[in-house]
Amino acid sequence: MKFERLNLPDFSNTRAVVTVFALLILALPFVFRPYVVTGGSMEPTYHEGQAILIEKLTPHFYVWRGEVLVIRNPHDKSVTEVKRVVGLPNEDITIGQNNVTVTHPDGRAETFGADTSIGRGQTEFFHMYLGPRDYMALGDNRSKSSDSRTFGAVQAGDIIGHVIMQI
Repeated sequence: MKFERLNLPDFSNTRAVVTVFALLILALPFVFRPYVVTGGSMEPTYHEGQAILIEKLTPHFYVWRGEVLVIRNPHDKSVTEVKRVVGLPNEDITIGQNNVTVTHPDGRAETFGADTSIGRGQTEFFHMYLGPRDYMALGDNRSKSSDSRTFGAVQAGDIIGHVIMQI
């Protein structure tokens, strides 16, 4: 059996690097976006006027508890807000006495105290059951935050991206 060499076009490394770099530059606006924080609902984590960079691809596949998202306000889609994910789909969330208790779909309960970013500074009672595409999002500065306690659950389609860094 005889093997013959295939005659493929000669692509130099420079051409490949330039092509990849050009594609990356074209894709950046679709994946990453700068954002400026408005309001004081996320203090002390983020402050008004602070620039952050969000990544828009991952939240379409997976959202985890404790991550900070940029979302569209469910009542006014033209308003974007920065909030922390506290509740995930199909969970039962109870807030009160300086903690947040999450009851998972399997019945297992988890409590986050005031010393955590999820349970911080919450004293008033609040309860919410989340549907299969719902998330509960709260500001870190709970006393000055308009969040899921005010506007209800955030739908998966209202998530714009998650914060990956401060600029």
